[in-house]
Amino acid sequence: MAQVPLDGILIDVPHSLAPDEVLREIEQFAQDLAENRFPDWGVRLERQDGRMQLHGAHDGSAFQATVVAEAGRVVLELSGVVEIGFLKHKLAGGDQGVRDRVRATLAETLAAHLGG
Repeated sequence: MAQVPLDGILIDVPHSLAPDEVLREIEQFAQDLAENRFPDWGVRLERQDGRMQLHGAHDGSAFQATVVAEAGRVVLELSGVVEIGFLKHKLAGGDQGVRDRVRATLAETLAAHLGG
């Protein structure tokens, strides 16, 4: 198994929603991750100091994401590690390929919830 660090992945998604709508959409984004994208990961959402924290883990993988809603954009910062089989790791393009796929999946899902 290969372990790929997720630390430092930043996702910046623009939006044109009102502040209360943004928070509602971020919660729906977290729910989408929990139920559809990563159902085995036990994704949970916590609110702290105006930020939202997402946590999840499965087998040898774990992630933490901080989501901050600002006027005109939502910023997601990811950390953790994903454990992946060597063949999948190689086919994905190594560590950078795995990181790019994680970034793309999260960015697309978040953008869809923010209307982008």
